[in-house]
Amino acid sequence: MDINIIPAQSDGSDNPAKRAGQDKQQAQASQDTAELSIHRQIILKRWLLVSKMDASGPLPSPCVSICLTNEENICTGCFRRIDEIAGWASFSPRHQLQVWNNLIKRIGITSAPCHSAD
Repeated sequence: MDINIIPAQSDGSDNPAKRAGQDKQQAQASQDTAELSIHRQIILKRWLLVSKMDASGPLPSPCVSICLTNEENICTGCFRRIDEIAGWASFSPRHQLQVWNNLIKRIGITSAPCHSAD
């Protein structure tokens, strides 16, 4: 009796070049996630300082000198929209505080301390 062995079709996972490409993509995704987490921590620390300040004068900028925007035109360094970045210097302290509140919400922090410029 003859047995015919039909090789299984490969999904490409046995291809070293394809595997290396997938590994590189996964490593980059992990690094991006870690960097985003670090940026969130930096912003939160700055927010905790801002939240204790007297908002009668200009507030410190959220800028962390990592100026890259995502597909939603949000800076991945400070989590501000382009218009918030461009107008920062001319904004009143009250408006600057609102920007801080907005970016804190964007990074998913809902229990951050809040104060008013009044």
